[in-house]
Amino acid sequence: MQRVSEWMNKDIAVVHPWENLSRVAQLCWEKDIGWLPVLDESQKLVGVITDRDALLTAHFRGQCPSEVRVDQAMSRELKSVLPQTTLPAALEVMARNSVRRLPVLDEHQRLVGVVTMGDLARATPKASSDEDMVDAMRAVLRPRSGDGVQARPATLTPKAPPVSVSNAPAPSVPPGSAQRLRTTAP
Repeated sequence: MQRVSEWMNKDIAVVHPWENLSRVAQLCWEKDIGWLPVLDESQKLVGVITDRDALLTAHFRGQCPSEVRVDQAMSRELKSVLPQTTLPAALEVMARNSVRRLPVLDEHQRLVGVVTMGDLARATPKASSDEDMVDAMRAVLRPRSGDGVQARPATLTPKAPPVSVSNAPAPSVPPGSAQRLRTTAP
């Protein structure tokens, strides 16, 4: 049976708790990813952060991303697997916990890779588990609340004024371009 170690990505961008959310945004943009592991000074996994976590935390605090530390926005509730975990077992962890990515930790709890739903889809033999993969994807992608809307923290309220949006057409940015779009608050 195939193992996570055969399919995990070993080239992983990471951030540290003391870095700021601008660093998260920069890495997510440069690497075209939406999720980063957070490692402490001993290189142990202490959290994960998504580009969405970074954006919403800065927005609802009314602060610039450069003013907010990663440890103020990261998730500390971690689900992980070992390199020797089988692919069906990893898929089960993803489905049970509604996650699309799993950190892969060694016996010392150090990050050695990341396995994604996409990795598992590519690795799974088509004839044997199409139905299992579809069931797992449904579990991972289901909304967190019953009304089809993602649950939101009740204690956060916007402090910054909303950004104005004009009716002018958005500038065209070619895929992979280093050009950044800028908005200005009124």
